[in-house]
Amino acid sequence: MKDTKTVWLREYKCEKAMKKQNGLIIVIIISLTQIYAQVVSAQTQYIKHIDSIEQTCLDRGDNMLGCTLTYYHQMDSMLNVTYKSLKVKVDNNSRGILRKEQRNWLSQRDKKFKEIDKDIAKGDIGGSDAEMIATDKKAAFVRERVMVLTQRLEKK
Repeated sequence: MKDTKTVWLREYKCEKAMKKQNGLIIVIIISLTQIYAQVVSAQTQYIKHIDSIEQTCLDRGDNMLGCTLTYYHQMDSMLNVTYKSLKVKVDNNSRGILRKEQRNWLSQRDKKFKEIDKDIAKGDIGGSDAEMIATDKKAAFVRERVMVLTQRLEKK
């Protein structure tokens, strides 16, 4: 009889400890989900912040090409970070699809950038103004992709 009580008591204590652990795991998962949502939201806020900095820089009227080059590089960096973040979040099958989609987008980007360069070369504007306009259009194209990937991250 004593052995049965001892076994039952051990099982009861194990069950109680497991329930406590499960509750703790649920709290951790909820916390991580909330933190992740804040990070993604922060990413969207950061993009808006970068937009604002570029506009303020352009409004000054000095070194406008430098403003757009900086903006382009920031958007390109955001694209890389966002793509890598999304790649980590998806399953293997979705990762392959995402990789193929990104390669297609890169091909489209190369075509679009050539188009932009041709259009600018045909225009009346030359020098650094033409380069600034081209760079700004390229940055806007990259920004669109960043936003698409960011929205997908927010859904994950």
